[in-house]
Amino acid sequence: MRSTAILLTAFLLALPAFAAEKAGDIKLVNGKVEVLKEQQVVGRAAKPGTEFLTDDLIRTKRKSYAEVTFVDGSSVKIYERSRLKINGIERGKDYNADIQKGRVLFDIAKSEDVSGDFKVKTTTSIIGVKGTSFRIDVLPELTRVTVNEGVVEVSRLDVPEQSVLLNPGQSLLIRQDSDEMNVTRSQPETDIDYEDETDGLADRSALSENRAPVIQQPNLLLTSLQDGTRDIDQIYEKPQDRENLVEALTGRARIRIDFEH
Repeated sequence: MRSTAILLTAFLLALPAFAAEKAGDIKLVNGKVEVLKEQQVVGRAAKPGTEFLTDDLIRTKRKSYAEVTFVDGSSVKIYERSRLKINGIERGKDYNADIQKGRVLFDIAKSEDVSGDFKVKTTTSIIGVKGTSFRIDVLPELTRVTVNEGVVEVSRLDVPEQSVLLNPGQSLLIRQDSDEMNVTRSQPETDIDYEDETDGLADRSALSENRAPVIQQPNLLLTSLQDGTRDIDQIYEKPQDRENLVEALTGRARIRIDFEH
């Protein structure tokens, strides 16, 4: 009996070592944003002040948006219909974040005391940074990385030893069905204008006052896209043709997308 009690006590004392650590806080929420534990289908509603832990997943629904900060001072903006899993904050180990889909803007805090990179994994690529601002757009078959500040190293998920360095104002598209890693020029931005992200539907005064932007119902049924990356929120609506979706993101075709009521 005594040995059983000792073992039980030792087990209970060891539990905190296995507990997930705090990764950060939700700072701003607009619309429906959830924090889910691993294997959960339905999560808890997020609001300003909500804590999230390592291994948590942050999910934004249609026309929703969230801003979060990590415990190391880094900040992240998560746009609509996105899924961001937080694996850990400590750098130099495995992947810190996993983007399953959507648009995410990172502003990674620089740390002189850390030698490793902050690493992000997507469906097709691996991104490593020390301290910079960059945007990632993710679909199951492709990833586009756009750099605003600093230098970002990008490699293919299936060939991690081959990498490309991106500087401010550069963009890289990685597709599942192509080995190409061509760097293109993009418009450098220190921050993404939320009004641009929602096709001019955001409340700009709310942003200046650090309030959640209020998004109105779009009165737009037809849209022409030449470079789908900048208009990815509209692409995420209800494209009628999956192939058109991919073409829009690669900037290879001018398409028309009909949105349902």
